[in-house]
Order: sequence, then structure tokens, then C-alpha cells
Amino acid sequence: MLNINLTKTCAAILAAGIILTSKNFTNPRIVPVEDPMKGLTVSEKVDNIDWDALSKNNDFILIHAGTGLEDDEKFDEYYEIAQDKGLDVGVFITNEISTYYRNTPSDVTKYAERRYSHVKISQLLGKNITYPVYLKIDYGETPIEDALPKEHANSLMNRFEMIMRHNKFIPGIYASKYYLMTKIDVNKLPTDCMIWVASYGKDNGMVPSDIYKYNGIYNIWQYTSTGR
Repeated sequence: MLNINLTKTCAAILAAGIILTSKNFTNPRIVPVEDPMKGLTVSEKVDNIDWDALSKNNDFILIHAGTGLEDDEKFDEYYEIAQDKGLDVGVFITNEISTYYRNTPSDVTKYAERRYSHVKISQLLGKNITYPVYLKIDYGETPIEDALPKEHANSLMNRFEMIMRHNKFIPGIYASKYYLMTKIDVNKLPTDCMIWVASYGKDNGMVPSDIYKYNGIYNIWQYTSTGR
């Protein structure tokens, strides 16, 4: 799980730890403020969850929907439990590593259309998803992904944003601080795209010092890989 911090108007992650800095999803460029809301991420890799403790200590949950065309086996189960516990729900999808990265931005757009317009949308429709749907993209998983040009990453996010908005979901990008600083042009992201940044510091479960903060605008800060 990941932890997240979220303010009354913004968001971030704890379990991984998450902090939501603002719940004003109509304006994703709000500077984070004090008194953040807290949340967690869960996936099929996280089992034996104490849902009573989770719902008591957190305001929302972000559930992994899958990687590429493969569904997360726990998505539907965890969604139903979160609803029963009265937690707000968001979603994140891990982008599939593919040789499409070597192609043109147009090919990347077609890839996003195939992957996310039909298969993933059908998985989400009909569910009470009140938080954003994030696409997780990052560097270093393979040499191919690490070499992804900025224009490819931006093309992917632009198409993902259009697909999510068309289906009445709030779009977002989930990436590391390093990726956001070096591998994508944040200024060219759609203005309604929420930003979830992962930056752990010492990764000891505590909110790191300011040196580890992402200096750009963000809505969610994932500050640790552990949570409760």
C-alpha cells in the first residue's frame, strides 16, 4: 500500500503513503496547503488489509485497476469493500511497457486509444469513482521506457486525458519526481490533468523534509512506500 497526503482542497498518498493537497478537482494547479487529507493505494500485491483501521485513519483510497490490458485481480473486490467502508475511491492504471515507445507520437496516441478507450473504460463504468483516474508512467523499468522522448510521454497523457474526460472521469498522471522533472513536459500537460508525484526521501513512513518535495504544482504527494 502507498500513503497519500490530501488537503481539504488538494491530495497526496500514504500506503504507499499518500497526501491529497486539494479536493478541488476542477482546478488541478492549486498550490498545496496545510491540513492535507490522507489516503492509501492498494493492489493485488497487498493482502490481509485491516479495512477497519484503514478507513479510520484515511479519507480516500486509490485502487490499482491493472497493467496494460491485464486487470488487477483485486480491483473489484477492493472497490466493493472501500464503498462499504465509506471511502472515496480513485484509480490508477500502470502503463504497459511496449516497443511502441520507439515509434512516433501518433503511434503512441493510437496505442492509448486501443489500451484505454475500451478495455479499461469498461472496467470502470458504473462505479462510483469520485477521485481521479491516474495513468502511472515512469522511467527506468526498461531501456526502452527510459529512452522515451518527452513528446511521446506528452502524447500518451494527452490522449489518456481525452479518453477519461469523454467518459466523465477526472484524468491524472502518476510519476516520480525525477520523471516529472526530466521525462515529460509538465507545462504541456492538459490543464485539467491532476498530478500525483512520488518522492520518498528516506522512505521511513514519515513525511520527508522539504528537500524531497517536488517544486512544481501537484495534487497528490506519495511520500512513502509503506502505509497503514
